[in-house]
Amino acid sequence: MGSVKVTSPAGLSWFCDVLSAVEVTGVADDTGVVVVADHGMEQSHSDQGEPWDEVLAATGVPNR
Repeated sequence: MGSVKVTSPAGLSWFCDVLSAVEVTGVADDTGVVVVADHGMEQSHSDQGEPWDEVLAATGVPNR
């Protein structure tokens, strides 16, 4: 793994600090980082621009 430049989007400076510490301490090649996010809306928002129920069904991943 090469050098990683970590920049800090608003509100994520703590996460960038963690990634920088992993790099600086030399354990980046032995470290896995998993980022999981959930926007929480799926197909429930009435003014969405896409018919998400069809898109979600096409993924084959169970959803409500």
